[in-house]
Amino acid sequence: MVILTDEARGYLTGMMVIMAFYMIGRCVNTITINGVLDGGGDTLFDMYSLAVCMWGLAIPLALLGAFVFHWHVLLVYACTCLDEVGKIPWVMLRFRKYKWLRNLTRDTE
Repeated sequence: MVILTDEARGYLTGMMVIMAFYMIGRCVNTITINGVLDGGGDTLFDMYSLAVCMWGLAIPLALLGAFVFHWHVLLVYACTCLDEVGKIPWVMLRFRKYKWLRNLTRDTE
């Protein structure tokens, strides 16, 4: 449908490979954080994990890579996708400790 140059085809292929790994992390984190942890009453964990992984790791690393270190475009793109993959160990550790489980019911007495 679209005629791509060799350079554009290389960028597209690289972005699809990066996105494949990103989507694994995104799916695991969406189910675990937004489903299990939020359903168990631990809603603050999502906010903290976003603040640390996205605003503390992915965005500063991508900015440094692009404007200071002058990394390749695909490497900078991979840095922007690093937040979801970087959260997986943190999320799984929180999930397995059961600290997220809260009593959300009210006593009617």
